[in-house]
Amino acid sequence: MSATPSGRESNAASLLLTATITGFAALLVYAFTASTGPGLHDSAELALRAAQLGATHATGAPLHTVIGHLLSYVFSSPAAATTWLSVGCAALTAGLVVLLIGSWVEQPWLAAAGGLAFAVLPPIWVNAVITELYAPSLLLLAGALFAIRRWEVAGHAKLPVAVVVLLALALGAHFANVLLLPVFVLLVLAVSRSMVTALLFATLLAVAVGAVAAANVGLALRLPPLSEYQPLTPEGLWLYMTGAEHQARAVTGAGFYLGRLVEHLALLAGNFVFVGLAFIALGVRRVFLSTPRYAWFLLGITFVWFAYFTFFGSGDYFVMIGPVYLLCSVWLALGVADLAERWSPALPEVTPVAVLSTFAVAALVLQWPERRMMAVATSIETYVDAAFAAWPEDAVAVARWNEFTALRYAQYVQGRRGDVRLLVPARTQRHYEHGVVPDYFTYITMAVCERPVVTNKLTPEIEAQFAVAEIPGTGSWLQLQRPDTCEQGL
Repeated sequence: MSATPSGRESNAASLLLTATITGFAALLVYAFTASTGPGLHDSAELALRAAQLGATHATGAPLHTVIGHLLSYVFSSPAAATTWLSVGCAALTAGLVVLLIGSWVEQPWLAAAGGLAFAVLPPIWVNAVITELYAPSLLLLAGALFAIRRWEVAGHAKLPVAVVVLLALALGAHFANVLLLPVFVLLVLAVSRSMVTALLFATLLAVAVGAVAAANVGLALRLPPLSEYQPLTPEGLWLYMTGAEHQARAVTGAGFYLGRLVEHLALLAGNFVFVGLAFIALGVRRVFLSTPRYAWFLLGITFVWFAYFTFFGSGDYFVMIGPVYLLCSVWLALGVADLAERWSPALPEVTPVAVLSTFAVAALVLQWPERRMMAVATSIETYVDAAFAAWPEDAVAVARWNEFTALRYAQYVQGRRGDVRLLVPARTQRHYEHGVVPDYFTYITMAVCERPVVTNKLTPEIEAQFAVAEIPGTGSWLQLQRPDTCEQGL
């Protein structure tokens, strides 16, 4: 028997309430484990660019930069602003997971347990409490998934305008979402059965891509990114937005890719305690039986995202598949519900909620000490303080990207050691506030006779040409010794 209109409204209200409660619970977890500093690597760079309102490294994230910049007027620092942007977006995404699960089961508390299980998955939690692109990107993508689900259920032939808007914003948060646009276009075509509607949808998405490109150019004109390629010419824009400098790994044969795939699947399975894969498979089956068209759509997203980032050579590829973890969390909840319904005479009604809640609580308890310790750690600040205290006056400092971003953040935001020129050890052109450097090694070779040069990365070319001495009290910083040619005036 189908639910009456009043019954459906009651279920919708209950689901919305539990989604709100779930989002608030996730917010509390994240708030107590949120990073208090700028962090290292891309985190510090994203916070810095939000403060400067400049272009980030390829492939650009103009929406993240602009929102982070606006929030920096509210929070105590750009790092706090961008960290809380991640916290808020991740908590809202947990609520959206509840709504997605509720699209297939009329059990609000089961959906809530599934949302909490998603919120405490290691790759989701770790990126919810630092400055990163993934939480805002995942929120907007989850919104697009929910909006197109509602549009499909309603059987609309009209253009899904809300989906276009959400996907456009998702591109501005993390341009890798462009990989998923063809899958969305195919679903719109399948639901509307109108080539005109699908072409209009695709055209609007193409306009969105152009708008993101224009935003990247605008930010780069204010302050160029530290990327190898600059989005200031048509060719440079293409290379910048395709992430050409990140260099996907060269596939040496089927064995290479299969090995990566096994490695990646093991990571995914481990985050769902392996046994969760069986429930995920049941959840996929349930979606196929009830909504086959949307099921193929979800599998298409999973295949495109998982396959691309399994091939991609980036060191943090395992956290880039956030959309896959989101979908697996939905399937996990549906699989638990499906199994409970099969054994309903033998199991208490609360069993599926209890199973998912146990998973969520176990993940929370096991990770909490580490997450809390990371939140209050001051090792990065201590590292920066030690480096600034030890560097000679007017030095040139060559720092690995991990530390470069934190050091540059402290220079710009906190106004410290403005006499030092910071570089990354790149043999290709980079844009800095102090000028364009075509090759760091050529630069330091010319500078070493005039200024002290220090580094925390002993590259082969430095090792081959310079004697170095450890800077006392730092443990990682070395100073290049002036070569004899300096004394000879050469």
